[in-house]
Parts: sequence; C-alpha cells; structure tokens
Amino acid sequence: MHKGRLSAASHLPDHVLVLVEGVNRRMHRELLEAGDPPHPRGGFMRLLQMIPERGIRITDLAALSGMTKQSLGEFVNAMEEDGLVVSEKLPSDRRVRVVVRTADGERVAREVSARIAAVEQAWRKEAGPERYDTMKAVLYDLGMESFGTRTEPEA
Repeated sequence: MHKGRLSAASHLPDHVLVLVEGVNRRMHRELLEAGDPPHPRGGFMRLLQMIPERGIRITDLAALSGMTKQSLGEFVNAMEEDGLVVSEKLPSDRRVRVVVRTADGERVAREVSARIAAVEQAWRKEAGPERYDTMKAVLYDLGMESFGTRTEPEA
C-alpha cells in the first residue's frame, strides 16, 4: 500500500502490527522532542494514565495494563517511592490493595495527557481531520475491547 514510503525499512511487512509499532515509536519520539519528560521513569506514564481519580485495585490495574500482579506491584512500589501514588489495603478486605495518584501523580498525568493531545492535534492537522478521526474511531473499535470496555469514546 505505502511501501514506497518505507525506504530503509522496505523489507518490513506492510501489516497492522508493523504500522501500529511505527505509530507508537513516532508518538514516543515526538513526546520526547516536546521537552524533558514530566518524570524520569517513562514507564510510569502509561500506568499513571490508567489510574482513575478514585483509585483502582491492583488486580484491576494489572488486568488493564496487561501486566502480572507481581510485576505491577513492583511498579506501584517504585511509583510510591517516587511520590506519584499511594496504595492502601481496604479495611474491609486486607488482601485488596487500592492505588490512588498523589497530587504529584495527578500533575504528571495531566502533563502527559496535554503532551499527547498536542501530538494528536498536530497529527490530525497532518493527516486531515476526517482521515484522522476515522483512524481513531477504527482503532477504538478494534482495540478498546481488549481493555475490557466498550464504552463510547469521549467527544
């Protein structure tokens, strides 16, 4: 389809997995080009974005992020040490650990969201609003179910 654009990577297959990886790489590159990351540990950014304001159980965050509970627990411990989240056991069930963003975690999550929105706005202009909106709608339809939700996207 667009093989002429790939030049040095022309040997790569022209399928969705490669294309989505390319978009992911470009997003990361453009976020870094926007300035210093809002937090030195970039891996925390995705997880901070997944924590709702009221908090989330470790088990649910692990499922949402595609991580094991053990790996996620280590990430949460490190984010707690960095002051981005707090975690507490539920008084009603001491086995359940709930993670909530701190004020600093909220600030970092807002900054990441703003940077992503700026990149998306530039891409929408580059691709054209109709094409960009269609692409996003298709990605939403194809991918949101894997996060366990099929709610309508925000306007």
